[in-house]
Amino acid sequence: MVSRLRSPNADLSVELFEDRHQLGMPITGRVTLMPGESFQMRDGKVEFFCTETYYVRVRRTTRMGSAETNEPAATVVRQYSQTIFEGSDIANLMPQVGNINLTIPTNAPPTVKGVVANLVWTMKVTLDVARARDITREIDLVVLPVPGESADNAQQNPEANTAVSHLAECDMNLSMGALLVRMGESFEGVFRIFPKSGFTPETARVELMRMQKAGTSQIDESVVLLEFDAPEASTGVDGTDAVEFPFSLPVPECLLATITVHETSVLWRVRGSVRFDSRKELEITQMVTVRGSS
Repeated sequence: MVSRLRSPNADLSVELFEDRHQLGMPITGRVTLMPGESFQMRDGKVEFFCTETYYVRVRRTTRMGSAETNEPAATVVRQYSQTIFEGSDIANLMPQVGNINLTIPTNAPPTVKGVVANLVWTMKVTLDVARARDITREIDLVVLPVPGESADNAQQNPEANTAVSHLAECDMNLSMGALLVRMGESFEGVFRIFPKSGFTPETARVELMRMQKAGTSQIDESVVLLEFDAPEASTGVDGTDAVEFPFSLPVPECLLATITVHETSVLWRVRGSVRFDSRKELEITQMVTVRGSS
């Protein structure tokens, strides 16, 4: 008889047939149970759950006083399950095989792996054993996002793709070829500066920025940086004096596609900045979207 203090003597192996997993695509595999003794199984199931790690502000009080700190917390933001075994009496040395076939929907979050933002998918197989500890196995999975549409095929709207700023020193616009690209592609466009009388631009920068946020913790990082020495302003076709900086910002492959779910967000933007006569830096930004690669 199996003791209530332990799981039955049995080998539980899990085999997944796909090398990569993606939202909206079936995850298939096989679960094999090889019992080393007889026991009663109520049922067996496989679960796929996405766990978010985020941060909360906690005030701690000691003899030295009190202070607030960022401390990690975790919650399951998505969970899906499938029954793979019905209840039965398991005989010693008689193998049992269950099939996995489950699709994580496209509106679920993909795996996110960053410095602050983290969403982890786990597959857990559980055999519910009568009058004893359950038999379980867990495997962490990388679940990729749905591939985005190529920038070459995306709908283009020149007005919507242009950010405009009017300042005392200059007017600026940031004109983007596309606001949505896939990882491995590039954000391309032109950063234009229209200096006003008495102001001469010295240097300009265009950056691809990425902000990760998880609860009360966040980080804003420069992913790609282009720096320019400002040339003489040239007269545009409309008669205005403009300084133009064409740019191309490649998006690296990573597990940080644009996403907002519960306490976690990953947001991308393109930032143009200019400095006049060693004064403060002026900037303009355009929010953009990064999707998964094909």
